[in-house]
Amino acid sequence: MAGSASLQGWNALMQYAYAQIPLDGPGTPSNWHAFNDPALIATLPAAALMYRQGHVKQAGTTYAFVPSAGMLFGQAVSPYNSVALRTAAEKGRLVVVMPQTKELPWLEKGAVPAGAKVLSDPRQSVLDANASEAVSDTGELRRNWEQGTFTISTPRTQAAMGWIGGRRYSLPDVEIAATTRNATVAVQSLDGRPIRDSTQILISLGARSVPESHNRLPFHSEPVEGELSVKAPKGLRLYRSAARGGEMRELPASYRDGRYLIALDKSLRSYWLFLK
Repeated sequence: MAGSASLQGWNALMQYAYAQIPLDGPGTPSNWHAFNDPALIATLPAAALMYRQGHVKQAGTTYAFVPSAGMLFGQAVSPYNSVALRTAAEKGRLVVVMPQTKELPWLEKGAVPAGAKVLSDPRQSVLDANASEAVSDTGELRRNWEQGTFTISTPRTQAAMGWIGGRRYSLPDVEIAATTRNATVAVQSLDGRPIRDSTQILISLGARSVPESHNRLPFHSEPVEGELSVKAPKGLRLYRSAARGGEMRELPASYRDGRYLIALDKSLRSYWLFLK
């Protein structure tokens, strides 16, 4: 269902389409577009910032899936039935090495990248059979499927998302203690410096958002509630982006032991906060 969870926002850039209808109206809820879904829009800018500015390190390990022509074209190979594809993408960089195929003479045989770990069996997992989470080889990305959570920990982006309510996440410069059961809280530097040294910080919030009915507006959006602590230079002020006009409105925030303490509740009435 469209808007089922804010966790979807981090996948929004890879969605089938941002919009499949004219943008001259409010549209309708749909799995085929994201432009009017509050749960997706809330964190899409954070995902774009992280990607465009390279906040996450490139993987140090390359996994090369090397299928035969018969396997690639003669049987179903997808993340649904291929644990190799699912797990390798969680750990490092996944490439598919195309085979030589006489029926397709224009298809050139691919080369295995130097130093790559070869996967020839799609049923071959790169994780332990009893693993409950996957951590990228850089240590920056962590997905726990038993808890239904995903965290990002880099110098310029630190975030927690999924079923994070009732847990405390202590990242290098950010502490997140949400009470909203399913939410996203992301803290990012906007000036190229690590969060702890930045004087331009974006805080993105998102929670569950569901339409009034299957394909009928409006969406009903849940606020993100809890506490947030951000380590940053002294002297910054907290602002929220107003719903109309784009003007900034200052909010109260205390500063103690080198950290800004921010209360998250429905009175914020915004998905985006700024420390600057």
